[in-house]
Amino acid sequence: QAIRRARQLGCYQLASYSSYGRDANYHVKLSLGFAAQPEVHGDNEQGCYFLMPLRLPDVD
Repeated sequence: QAIRRARQLGCYQLASYSSYGRDANYHVKLSLGFAAQPEVHGDNEQGCYFLMPLRLPDVD
């Protein structure tokens, strides 16, 4: 429902963050078509941002 709602609102992308060790969440996000961007925060927390493009920006 989040993907559908974001498209209705005209959003360009969806983003989500998950710390490492959440294999089931990673599997779901990747199977839905999210791209994965690994990340290490200043407090040494490691995780992954998941990004899904919904539409391209209008370019004139």
